[in-house]
Amino acid sequence: MTGLDGVDYRPGDRAYRPAAGADLPTEWLKRQTRYWDTVAPVYDRHYSTEWSAGENAIVAARLSRLLPDHRDPRVLDLGCGTGLGYHLLTELRPHVNYTGVDASAGMLEVFRKKFDTDVHLINQPAEWLAAGRFADLDLVIAIFTSASYIDLPLPDLLERVGGWIKPSGGIYLSFLNRMSIGSLGSTGFGRVIDYSSRGMKSGTVPARRYSTRELIETCRALGLTANVVSLGPFAGLVESRLFMKANAVLSNSSLFGHTIDVVITGRG
Repeated sequence: MTGLDGVDYRPGDRAYRPAAGADLPTEWLKRQTRYWDTVAPVYDRHYSTEWSAGENAIVAARLSRLLPDHRDPRVLDLGCGTGLGYHLLTELRPHVNYTGVDASAGMLEVFRKKFDTDVHLINQPAEWLAAGRFADLDLVIAIFTSASYIDLPLPDLLERVGGWIKPSGGIYLSFLNRMSIGSLGSTGFGRVIDYSSRGMKSGTVPARRYSTRELIETCRALGLTANVVSLGPFAGLVESRLFMKANAVLSNSSLFGHTIDVVITGRG
């Protein structure tokens, strides 16, 4: 397989293979892998709705503004799952030089079956990707809350990802919002919650949530130029056709959004 770097996913793998010298999996990583492996066979079915198509269009429009003009942009997708990011990117730019990373072999197995291509996939947690693993990338993404499942302190995550891109590169990281409308319910305003994907009945996964203020302040402290948007306040809450247009408009702000999507366009 061609790609950026790393340990290739092999069909049939049911657990990630630690890199030489890597720490043993933490309880966080064990829960992540167990949950996503379990939901992988039915995951896409839960995100085949008209509402999901609208969300995909919102994210695709943002990614289109981050992709450079040249023919083969180099993109790293953290928590690539079953391949939604790859689909959105290749619709925009068929010749993207793509690498997807996911700790769940189950998700990557679905990805590989969906796309009959030699796309490069790495079966490894994002936490185990060393600071010097990549360089001169055009874009790093972790869409649809994928950044919330990475067990790294926020400054470490942003600094590491920022070190992988070229000076003109971009970053799109999607986090769960600690101050969302949904936080007024049973989950409260805690920073770490047990989360389940839309309509899933197969347990929960640990997830980190952030506020707009801490994301912006952390980016500023690292010298990263960032803007925050969201998937709208009704995502994950009232996903009805009646609210789709209003939600799309409100997604331009992170206020009370289900997510906070951090769009980084440079330093300074």
